[in-house]
Amino acid sequence: GGERRQIGMLIGYLGAEYGGFDVSGSHPTARTVGGEMLKALVKSGACTAHDTLESVGWSRSSATAEGEHASAQTVAFDCLLFRTSMQGFADRLNSKLPPDLRVLNAAPCEHAPQGAGKAPPPAANRKFHAHYDALSVSYEYAVPAAFLARIPEAAVAGGMHALQEHVAAFRMTKKQEKAANGLLRAFITGGTKGCPWHAASWEFRHFTDAHRVVAEYGGNTRVSIKGASCGRRLVVNGMEHVCIQVEGRGFLHGQVRRMAGLLVMLLQGRSKASPEDVLQAALCGDPAVHPPLAPAHGVVLDRTSYQGEGVLPKEGWTDSYSAQQIDSFRNKMVMPHVGAPQATGVMCQWLLETCAKWHV
Repeated sequence: GGERRQIGMLIGYLGAEYGGFDVSGSHPTARTVGGEMLKALVKSGACTAHDTLESVGWSRSSATAEGEHASAQTVAFDCLLFRTSMQGFADRLNSKLPPDLRVLNAAPCEHAPQGAGKAPPPAANRKFHAHYDALSVSYEYAVPAAFLARIPEAAVAGGMHALQEHVAAFRMTKKQEKAANGLLRAFITGGTKGCPWHAASWEFRHFTDAHRVVAEYGGNTRVSIKGASCGRRLVVNGMEHVCIQVEGRGFLHGQVRRMAGLLVMLLQGRSKASPEDVLQAALCGDPAVHPPLAPAHGVVLDRTSYQGEGVLPKEGWTDSYSAQQIDSFRNKMVMPHVGAPQATGVMCQWLLETCAKWHV
């Protein structure tokens, strides 16, 4: 019981210790981000002990699977009224949450300011939905820079030690970055004859698990991609990493990991046909191309874009405080984990195993 108000929250988390964001039907007892959030909301008095995520109208901008991270996930729910400030509310929630899950900002979901000539605001009972109101979602996949250039055969044949030595010493050149971006551009939809990106799509049927194609997506596995590029670099533990950035709408389970996996293998020269032809075939649903699944820990939900009209929390987190909080969590929590020696070892093992068996 009690009067409620819809609240939006910007949260960040390391996904290593979670079985994904949502409760899974195949693993109903797994520890999830959503489950931990609900516990904290109950402990802080924002929800009752009888509440469920469904009963409070919970929504999130995009799902993350087991082991995947977020530097900026948007959630919204119907909160019991409280007397403290929004900052006080966020601080109280964080005191009930584990250190790998943080509320970065919180704000009531309200009508965004309307400029002159804009359409009137929606009806007063219109609620914000973190997923359906999103214009686009952006993911990053952080990968050792050496993976985006042809690795010498001696480093691959030499096993883990030789590969890790090569990866640690490698620094990407502008020419290598340009070659990677040339392939990534092929993922982008629209752009021809005035067609906007969201009006066109590629067939990503083979970029997700086969059993999900019908059971989860009803056979519709076409996805629109607004942008795909790499360039943001960071050095963690002396090793250069590059972030593959993709922005789009309606991403499938495992899609970002397979996009990254396919890009890496094509740049390693593991195809008989040209990389451009293989990528084009994959995006047209060619069953002969099975994009390899890269490890989960490289995936980071980077941000969600919302329209500056309608019902939004904090105008879609476009304020400077939200940006500062996102960057801080990303740089201090997520990237040191992604670039840790254990994580890099997992990436190198994946590369060796995939190079040995993946050919097209």
